[in-house]
Amino acid sequence: MNQTPSAAIEYADLGRIRLAYQSFGRPDRPAVFLIMGLGAQMIGWPDALCHSISESGYRVIRFDNRDIGQSTRFPDHHKSHLLSHILKQRLGLFARPPYTLYDMAKDCIGLLDHLKIDSAHIVGASMGGMIAHIVAAQHYRRVRSLVSLMSSPGGVGFVPNGFRLVKPVLQKRQKDAERSPLDRKLAWVQALGYETSEHERQLIRDRLQVAMDRSSDDAEGTGRQIRAILGTGCQLGILREIRVPTLVIHGREDPLIPKQRGLLTARTIPNARLVLLPQMGHDLPSHLHQKVSALILDHIHRVDTGRKRNAAQTA
Repeated sequence: MNQTPSAAIEYADLGRIRLAYQSFGRPDRPAVFLIMGLGAQMIGWPDALCHSISESGYRVIRFDNRDIGQSTRFPDHHKSHLLSHILKQRLGLFARPPYTLYDMAKDCIGLLDHLKIDSAHIVGASMGGMIAHIVAAQHYRRVRSLVSLMSSPGGVGFVPNGFRLVKPVLQKRQKDAERSPLDRKLAWVQALGYETSEHERQLIRDRLQVAMDRSSDDAEGTGRQIRAILGTGCQLGILREIRVPTLVIHGREDPLIPKQRGLLTARTIPNARLVLLPQMGHDLPSHLHQKVSALILDHIHRVDTGRKRNAAQTA
């Protein structure tokens, strides 16, 4: 893929928050709006994937969610240990989060307003998929199509394989004390992937170093985002309300959100199409960039072609 340099970082002031974002491609092109997942900065969307989509005639927007990267951090006036918060949720006890995924969905609409984009193709990865589900259900006039990538219907069971896979990135364990923060994050990201090669390991390390240079510690924000997921609850009702054309993409070997959660998402959203990718975990490895971008492009091209056909028939 073309390794064109990344776009300049810009900022959108949306009242009480400020979002850092980048835009690829011409502003007059149909927009593809990328929402990243838990604890991940916008650079989690690979440059190569962004350029592949923009070079196919689209404007691509990626951004740092609240509490991550260069976007606004939220003070937590009611701090509680994350494990305690999860236990309360499992016991059915009310535990107020600083914000929910509904607030993060409003951030997305605010950024679309700032960019003067009437409607966009929405692509969400992991937690970003959960946010995208809300945007598609509650703001359907702003959504041309939806792609839910390695995501879940959310709720307490959003990581059915256990909190153990998320925990290492949030807290330093004694046995990790001698490892650098970069090595600890690398080990965590590798645990979510599928048979990481030495080449892929170096690409991940480079990306993590860039992320750490942009923002030295996203752990507290990641914790608040987990609480936002738990505080939002199960999304099955939201998924049933989605009426926009939807593609669900999931890795067959995803250790964090197993493929059964992707299957449930696809079965619940009316008329959704499901693609399960082999040799894919909970990540976007370089060997799948072309495949994933091709799936997204095929989906949004079908939708835009259908819109044009319908417009011509009614003219």
